[in-house]
Amino acid sequence: MRGQETKQFIYPQAEQLLEGMNDAFVSIGYDWHCNYANDIALGLIRKIKDEITAGPVWDIFPDFMGVNLKKQYSRTMKQRVVSCFESHCAQRDIWLSVRAYPAENGISVFFTDITEKKKASDIIADSEKWFRNIADNAPVMIWGAGTNRLRNYFNYMWLEFTGCTFAQEEGNGWIKNVHKDDVQRVLKTYNEAFDKQDGFCQHWRLKRNDGDYRWVSVSGKPMYGPESSFLGYIGFCVDIHEQVTVYQKLENHVKERTIELAFSLEQERKLNTMKSYFVSMASHEFRTPLSTVLSSVNLIEQYVDRGQPEQTKRHTDRVKLSVKHLIQLLDDFLSVDKLEHSDLKSVTELFDLDDFAKEVAGTLDGSLKNGQRIRQTYIGSKKVYSDRNIISHILLNLLSNAVKYSDKDVSLELQVGDEYINIVVADKGIGIPEEEQERLFGKYFRASNTGNVKGTGLGLNIVQRYVELLKGNITFSSKKNIGTKFIVQIPNGQPVE
Repeated sequence: MRGQETKQFIYPQAEQLLEGMNDAFVSIGYDWHCNYANDIALGLIRKIKDEITAGPVWDIFPDFMGVNLKKQYSRTMKQRVVSCFESHCAQRDIWLSVRAYPAENGISVFFTDITEKKKASDIIADSEKWFRNIADNAPVMIWGAGTNRLRNYFNYMWLEFTGCTFAQEEGNGWIKNVHKDDVQRVLKTYNEAFDKQDGFCQHWRLKRNDGDYRWVSVSGKPMYGPESSFLGYIGFCVDIHEQVTVYQKLENHVKERTIELAFSLEQERKLNTMKSYFVSMASHEFRTPLSTVLSSVNLIEQYVDRGQPEQTKRHTDRVKLSVKHLIQLLDDFLSVDKLEHSDLKSVTELFDLDDFAKEVAGTLDGSLKNGQRIRQTYIGSKKVYSDRNIISHILLNLLSNAVKYSDKDVSLELQVGDEYINIVVADKGIGIPEEEQERLFGKYFRASNTGNVKGTGLGLNIVQRYVELLKGNITFSSKKNIGTKFIVQIPNGQPVE
């Protein structure tokens, strides 16, 4: 009888439409019996039409009816609201994207197999992990350049050696640390290699953080993507000052020349062997995340061809967020290093805080969730006298945390007085467990309820130390599942020593 009843719910025209769509579709009645399933759904759940009406869906489809699915379906059925979510069917080891809608006869459920998309996401995450691990632990200095010849990456070892920030070195900034007698030769080799897309290796002098120039061996290799598309260069730099010094001294010691030269050549041979091995390994590992992103683009093209804009946007956003996350990690590590080595000094200037805060908040537009906004209010004089760069770090860390851990709007309130500047950032997110709040500003601390949200645990530690550098203070209040508010107070109108 139920097979006949099904026809009462699905008109011939509707059935033809449902059978022609790309998504799986199931109609579930108020009695939790399945009224109808299209062919794609039957193939996915491995049932025939006569089987699906034999009893409640919890009994007919046990592999697809976990606790979360039942909860979401019940919510849609009782509250008559739409539920959109992802679910993992452990017995079948597949991921589904599910949309449940209230219907006249119960609920209508559309679902899509997104297992391959999930696997692609895991590959991207693993590639990023490899990239960070190799770059952060490499025993040599590493640099990268885009197709425009401008440097766009330096690892920790390079920045530590030169004592410069990434901002100072990026583009053509690195050239200022090359010895003036070597600059012309360095650029000639560099540009000729780019023109031919060939590898190169040369020795020149690079200024160290103590002001001394050290001889270094610099090599570069072109990177290629699928279909031999040129992606730029990756390069490696090794301090060989001792070896070069030995060579120079040998010229003045004829009698000792043979022994010392043989020793130096052997050392260089070992160094070149180690360098070649590392270049080969690192080139592969650095190419992996780029290849993964390109393969992700191929998946996006497939989604476009299938007319699945939601899948396309979700995959694109994931790649963008992964790249932003990597940049944020590098920025955090660099900030911590500079603060620990007391390399940062406050540079105060007069500027418009209202416009500046809006500009900083605007850089987070790509991280905002659907419907989420940063609401800014301003009280007091527009002009303040403080360190623009440090305030940028404070705002960016507090706002990015608020955006990450909340689905609702974030509040940014700026209050400017004659003596102090107050910055108040509040969200209505997951909050911080009370028993963990005393450790909030500790290095690498992350609250137990952050789940799968990415982070280093450095952001608030950096904020606190920046605030202290400005002779200010920071306080907060937070309740779990209600939200968090941070209040920063820093001096206004006078230089900070």
